[in-house]
Amino acid sequence: MSSLAEKHVAVIPFPAISHARPLANLVLKLAAETPRVHFSFLADPGHNDVLSDHSSADAPPANVKVFGTITWPWVNHMPGKSRDKMLQLFLEEGPKNFEAAIGAAEQAVGVKASCLLTDAFYTFACMIAEKMQVKWVPLVVCSPYFVSAYVHYDQIRKCLLDAAAHEEVSSQPDRRTVLEGIPGLSRMRVEDLPDGPAVFTIDSHVLSSSEELALVRTFCEFRSVLPRAAAVVMSSFEEVNSKDLLEDLRSRFKELLLAGSLTASLTPPPPHDSAGSGCLQWLNRQKHRSVAYISFGSVNSPPPEEMSALADALEASKTPYLWSLKDELKSSLPLGVPRSLKTLADLISS
Repeated sequence: MSSLAEKHVAVIPFPAISHARPLANLVLKLAAETPRVHFSFLADPGHNDVLSDHSSADAPPANVKVFGTITWPWVNHMPGKSRDKMLQLFLEEGPKNFEAAIGAAEQAVGVKASCLLTDAFYTFACMIAEKMQVKWVPLVVCSPYFVSAYVHYDQIRKCLLDAAAHEEVSSQPDRRTVLEGIPGLSRMRVEDLPDGPAVFTIDSHVLSSSEELALVRTFCEFRSVLPRAAAVVMSSFEEVNSKDLLEDLRSRFKELLLAGSLTASLTPPPPHDSAGSGCLQWLNRQKHRSVAYISFGSVNSPPPEEMSALADALEASKTPYLWSLKDELKSSLPLGVPRSLKTLADLISS
């Protein structure tokens, strides 16, 4: 294997199904595009099948190997320690543990790592890559709007605190306050913020010390570490994001690559909507940008009572909508492989 590999990419997933699956699928796509690049998928010993589970093949490609060298302690709860505490400790010890795991993979493959491909939650991977003098490419699974909110954390915080200061009866800003002046978010309201407005107005001392806010602190690091990445990959499409949002993010990152859907492989619909639903014909008759599309992905869906409440709200609002359940995912509109995947393949091969 080492005699064939020209480059070595160390892959570090975040141990949640909604995060590990997209990164696994991205690795499988890149491995097919770059047969001379070896990918070491550094997983928990109990998750050695993380790639084969999501591949149509019986086993990962020859240039991909899973190394069960990293323990994810908070996945299985340990008595006497809260999950938040275990997560905080894991993130604090991450650099040391991952450097050791990367070293073991390099020894096994016989080729030094030339790139770290990680979940964006591991912001410390930026420092590891800089120490190793290699490329760092983070995958952002969450929405680009989520990333933008934390990139503009300081600006949003000031906006909310200023708004709260003008409230006569409350120390909190009106949840309907619009986030004006923030590219891509200027039409959103305070209540649309990820994790709610409280996270953006919390005292800095509490933010730096609270175990429960370990991930929030990581999100706040996005604005300082993502611009240092060789490329930032997002599981999203150009067409579903505002132009202002993407222009702002591209101005901040060296390279922004929208890799399309990395959660599931979508297949084209039957020719001419032959299933008889009339969905596409109906959609073609609607006004431009007037239809809401609701999908809960391929992992799970809300309970029936919540689905019913959402349906009632949509009916009451008289908003035209399309609804896709996880079992119906393969009948979604066709989505091709974005050119950005070829760009990423060239980046890790160079």
